[in-house]
Amino acid sequence: MPNLLEDLIIDRVDLVDEGANSEAFIELFKRKGKNMNYTEVMAQLTAEQSAPIKAEFDRLNGEITVLKAKPAPAPTEEDIIKSMPEAAQKVFQTLKVQKEAAEETLRKSKEVEKEAVAVAKAATLKSLPIEQKKLVEIIKSASTDVLDLLSAAAASIDATVLSTVGKEKGAANNPDSAWSKIETKATEIAKSKNISQAKAISQVVEENPDLYKEYLQGGAN
Repeated sequence: MPNLLEDLIIDRVDLVDEGANSEAFIELFKRKGKNMNYTEVMAQLTAEQSAPIKAEFDRLNGEITVLKAKPAPAPTEEDIIKSMPEAAQKVFQTLKVQKEAAEETLRKSKEVEKEAVAVAKAATLKSLPIEQKKLVEIIKSASTDVLDLLSAAAASIDATVLSTVGKEKGAANNPDSAWSKIETKATEIAKSKNISQAKAISQVVEENPDLYKEYLQGGAN
C-alpha cells in the first residue's frame, strides 16, 4: 500500500536515469511562490543550459514571423460558396446557371446576326471569283479596310464587264440606251465624289436597279 509522506524538507534533488524505486510516483510543489516569465527563467540558467532553449525559441519565432509575412491566399469562388448557408448556395447555383444560359443565348444570337450580315454583304460581291461560302467566312473576320478593298474589287469587275458588253453592242453610240444613261450618271458621280468611273458605274447599277434591268432586257446578258 503506498505511503504518503508529509512535511518533508528537501534540500537536494538528484536527476538520474533510473531511481532506486522505479515504481515510485513523486510529485513536488512549493507551498507558495510566483510564476516566472521567460526572461526570469533564462536568467537563472547557465549559458550552457540556456543556449539550446534560446535556439529553439529563436527558431519558433522565425517560423511565426514568416507565417505572418506570407499573405493568405485569396478565397476562391468555391470557398466562398461553401461558406454560405445551404439555402443561399442553392439560390447562387440557380442564378449562375441562368446567367450562363443567358450568355450562351446572347453569344448564339450574335453569331446568327454576324452570319446574316456577312451573307448579305457577300451577295453584293458576287463578281469576286471566290466561292460564296468562303467569301462569307472572310467577311465575318475582315476589317473595314479589307471590306472596302473587296467592294472596290467587285465594283471594278462589274464595271469592266458592263463596259465591255455595252461597247460590244454599240450602246455607247446610242445616247438613249440604258448603258449610255448608266455611263452618264456614273460620270457625274465620279466627278462629284472624286471616285473612279468603275466604282461610280457600280454605284449607279446599285442605286438604279430598274435602269440596270432595262439594260439587261435590251440584250446585254
